[in-house]
Amino acid sequence: MCIRFACANCKEWRGAFFLALWGPPSIINKWKQSIVMASGIWTVAAPFLFWPGSLEYRGATPPAVPLIKTTGKVVFESERRGLKYASITNLVTRDGQSIRLQGDFTSLSEIKEWTDIHPTETIYVEGFRLRDGKGLFWISYATTLDGRVLAGREKQQRSLKIRSEVFGPALLWFYTYLVAPTWLFSFIFIRKIRNSISCKQ
Repeated sequence: MCIRFACANCKEWRGAFFLALWGPPSIINKWKQSIVMASGIWTVAAPFLFWPGSLEYRGATPPAVPLIKTTGKVVFESERRGLKYASITNLVTRDGQSIRLQGDFTSLSEIKEWTDIHPTETIYVEGFRLRDGKGLFWISYATTLDGRVLAGREKQQRSLKIRSEVFGPALLWFYTYLVAPTWLFSFIFIRKIRNSISCKQ
């Protein structure tokens, strides 16, 4: 008897779910239906969306690849890409070489704050190229010339690890603050449909 009841209950929920997804406009609110669809799409697609970005932060680290030590100025700029502007960061070394950095204002926040106050002063930098030496330059350590740490080794190592993982904090944040609320709304919507089905039977 209990098994039969459970099966019937599952059928009601399954029927309500598919009705919420593909029910006709005359029965189902299309706006609410689009949220149910988005919940499912985001749940499946999120790892694939975050995967390409994580590739830029992968690869061997020193001593497997050369550790570069130099002094220079970190320059934060904007670059036009189509109709939008993207933030870019370059390390201009003392001999005039410009090296494109991997990372944004978040991973280089203390350096950004310092350079805003001291735009003409140089800093000491240690780092390496990502993607086994073929990618952009990652700062693993940075200090002012008088020894003030702007990017600590442990912090930068932790930041690199987080950014190179697909199933890391960024994906967790996406699921927690975007996907989970839409699924909660979807569950309430599906339960209402399921209750209406039960009343008609």
